[in-house]
Amino acid sequence: MFVWNKVSRVLLLQLLYSAVLMGSFYLAFQLRFEFYPAPYMERFKLGILLSLSITLPLLWFFGQFRSLLSYFGLPDAIRIGWATLIANLAIVGVWYTGWAEISPPRGTILMNFIFSTVGLIGVRLTFRLARERFYSERGITRKPRRIAVYGAGTSGAALVEELLARPNLRMQVCAMFDDDARKKDTRIHGVPILGGLSRLRKEAKALDLDEVILAMPTADPSKTRAGAVSASQPPRPHHSHDPPRGERASPSGPDQAGGV
Repeated sequence: MFVWNKVSRVLLLQLLYSAVLMGSFYLAFQLRFEFYPAPYMERFKLGILLSLSITLPLLWFFGQFRSLLSYFGLPDAIRIGWATLIANLAIVGVWYTGWAEISPPRGTILMNFIFSTVGLIGVRLTFRLARERFYSERGITRKPRRIAVYGAGTSGAALVEELLARPNLRMQVCAMFDDDARKKDTRIHGVPILGGLSRLRKEAKALDLDEVILAMPTADPSKTRAGAVSASQPPRPHHSHDPPRGERASPSGPDQAGGV
């Protein structure tokens, strides 16, 4: 059963990727010949076979037949870009080695690279957005937790981006805090940075925070936990799908803080 599922999944992905690549090549060919490619259809057929025979194995090599479709990010986008770039460079190589009659025109190759890259990334993003929308609607009745992030560096920015991209977690990022005075009154991904630890003490109740997530790997946890003050409501229990980064502290006090 496992072998059948794996084989069927690969076949479905091959059909999906082939459809995207054929559509991209067809659009590039149409634009190159100003939507009148009839005299060159034999070259079109040879070119599309050449494109598929090179690009599909490269997508396999770069792991796009093993990745889960709906889990898509920058690393997979880069791999798709490399696969389509190498494939189209190979087609250019075929053109320059004296096989121009079976290779599409150079303008078509350039447009095909752009369209195929955008098309494949667009398909993967569509699956990701569909998954996130599905899980978001499943948890829509749950009241969102009001979150503050302590630490406006690289880790904090990545954490905020992840929370904003996953509404199904039902975590509302209300504010960020950081000890660097130069970051005060600026924003990261639209979330305001209100100040440092002293400002967190003042704003915790006003913001009605449920919890504070520590996103400062080099910070002294005991010092930071000591600065967490009581919010208007005690923190709720953690969920199993909480974000992986950072150390979490409860605004209710140092005794209730926990790590993630």
